[in-house]
Amino acid sequence: MKELHEMVKQFKSISPNTSLEEKLSSICVDDDRKQELINTHCKQCNIPHEYKGENLKPFLKIIDLDKLVGWYRTDSIGKSNWLECLLGLHKQINFDLYKNKEEFEKFLYSIKYCDELYGLPEVIEYEGEYFIGGNGKHRLTIAKCVGIKAVPVIVTKIEL
Repeated sequence: MKELHEMVKQFKSISPNTSLEEKLSSICVDDDRKQELINTHCKQCNIPHEYKGENLKPFLKIIDLDKLVGWYRTDSIGKSNWLECLLGLHKQINFDLYKNKEEFEKFLYSIKYCDELYGLPEVIEYEGEYFIGGNGKHRLTIAKCVGIKAVPVIVTKIEL
C-alpha cells in the first residue's frame, strides 16, 4: 500500500473548474467512450420517502458496474447521463489518482487502503440495480466512465 500512498503524492493538477474535455483527457476517455456515456442514462433512485430502513445491514460485495445505473443522492438531480455526472465531479484527488485504467482498478481493489483513507464506496441496491448512495461517488463515477467492470463496495439492500 505504500506505493499507492506515494502515487497520491504525485498529483496532476485538476481544479474544480476543470472543463469536461480536460477531465476526459485526464482519465483517458476517447471519443467513442464519450459517446457511449452520453447515450447511457443515469437514473435517480426513487425509494419511497416513508421508507425508514432501520434494520438494514450493509455488507461488502464486488458489484458489476453494468448494474450501477444511477445515484441515490440529491446532487444527481438533473443529470441525465454519465457524462453529466462526470462533469459534476469536483474532488481533484480522484482524478489525481488516475494514471491508467489498470492502476485505478488496482487502487479500487485495495480495500484496506480505501477503507482507511477514504472509506469504501457505498451503494444502494434496489430492485436489482445499484445506485451511488454515499461515500465514493467520484471513484464509482470515474470507474463507470472508464469502463471498469467490477469494484468492491459497501451495499445496502433495500427491499420494500
